Amino acid sequence: MTFTTSVVLPTVFTNAANGVTSSGATLNGTINPNNATTTATFDFGTSTAYGTVYTAAQSPLTGNSFIGTTYNVTGLAPNTVYWFRANGTNSAGTASGVDAMFITTAVAPTVVTTPATAIGTTFATLNGTVNANNQSSTVTIEWGLTTAYGNTVTPTPSTITGYTVTPVSFNLTGLVNN
Repeated sequence: MTFTTSVVLPTVFTNAANGVTSSGATLNGTINPNNATTTATFDFGTSTAYGTVYTAAQSPLTGNSFIGTTYNVTGLAPNTVYWFRANGTNSAGTASGVDAMFITTAVAPTVVTTPATAIGTTFATLNGTVNANNQSSTVTIEWGLTTAYGNTVTPTPSTITGYTVTPVSFNLTGLVNN
């Protein structure tokens, strides 16, 4: 007499991400294929609705022991929460590990000084752009007669948030005519 055992779902664990930077991370999981060829993937996104599926570097998996799975994700925004979970799919269906999250590291704001405009004998408009790089940043402009500056003013807007380039300016008056 012979018989065949039925295929069972893989056993899946989501492990903590590592190598987290401002723009990337390594997603980690551990999967036991339970003797059925198993496709290893990661659900990924900025919420547990995910939206993106990545195939693990080690996929497909075979055998009856736990195998580490990884995926190196790049192109991420700084200072942002990302969610992921490991999945294993075989002919019995899909099993998923628990939801896990990480936060990419923050980076300093990106600041560009642009030329002064509306220059008169006793006035000028000081200009620049700021990208807060997904943080909240307080902005000031330093000015003076030398690179030691010596004066600081608060431009409009004075607080920048988000991940877009925002123009800032300050109308400087009361300058001494040369």
